[in-house]
Amino acid sequence: MSSATPAEGASEPPGEKRTEKSSRLSSIPFLEDTLEWRERWEPVLKPEGPPDWFAGADSLPAFDPEATAFSPANAWWLSELCRIAYTPDEKEADRPWHRDKPSRHEFLEERTPFREVLNLHKTGNHASLYRIEGSDGHVLCFRGTNKLRQWLMNLTALPAKWSPGEGDQSSGRHVHQGFLILFDRVWPLIEPSLLEADGPLLFTGHSLGAAFATLAAAAFSKEIASLTTFGSPRVGNAAFVESLTDLPMHRIVHHHDLVTLLPQRDPRLGERDFRHAGDLIYLGEEPGMIHRQQGPESPGHPDWEPPNPLDFLRSSFGSSEPPECILDHAPATYSTKLRALAEAR
Repeated sequence: MSSATPAEGASEPPGEKRTEKSSRLSSIPFLEDTLEWRERWEPVLKPEGPPDWFAGADSLPAFDPEATAFSPANAWWLSELCRIAYTPDEKEADRPWHRDKPSRHEFLEERTPFREVLNLHKTGNHASLYRIEGSDGHVLCFRGTNKLRQWLMNLTALPAKWSPGEGDQSSGRHVHQGFLILFDRVWPLIEPSLLEADGPLLFTGHSLGAAFATLAAAAFSKEIASLTTFGSPRVGNAAFVESLTDLPMHRIVHHHDLVTLLPQRDPRLGERDFRHAGDLIYLGEEPGMIHRQQGPESPGHPDWEPPNPLDFLRSSFGSSEPPECILDHAPATYSTKLRALAEAR
């Protein structure tokens, strides 16, 4: 039987037209190079990664809000929650540039125990509070950097006094000024819901979201179960870090992630110099490779001598490929390594 042909003057299906047009555009040398460049840089430009959030969750242990020790499975669940945080929520979904993107809530409902009970936007900053179905527990998750104003604040790496309570001078504690300015805009809107939340309370975040989660853990007046961060920059000085020593804190770093080396330590700042809080969980280049180091960061100790971030960048000069130290910061790379680690257990 011969295949039917379109009647004269009939229009072709829109999808075929778009495919042909896209194919013709990609054959133009300049646009072809641009499309290739975007593909290589996609993990950086789209931190949410491919739309496969929580795929295969049934093959991993269920999320355990009671666990305080590091668990690769729990860390994977939280890393995926941080990854999906970069997707449009209900408020953002109607914006023209988001209309063709999948709904995060469908993935959360079908594949996870996380049910969103608070969704907050303020000057480009985003946080969600999730109730854990089948448990009294809750997870507070902060989105990382995805706005120009946030990048500018990230660069404002000056120490500022940390005074979370009214009239509290916090005994010489200092934190990153840019992070603090952004955090102060959202925290008063989040804390009331946290005070009403039952059961274990866990904080998490990626990148700038990790910094927010760390500040939230220090600011919250009640005890939290654990703090898990992914690709966190340094947030505060030694006195600030000391205030978190009794908190189960897992600071997860993937290989050469550049952001985890910033702001660089600067002896000229004296007691206000930045350092990391929490126990280090280092994910190596090969899946399944892990190194644990009890924190907090201790400058001057050989085990805590960090590499120079410029060394990572120099190795990429002259290449059109994204630097490894930037790709290693992508949320999807954290999820991939943690999943391999959890499956190996």
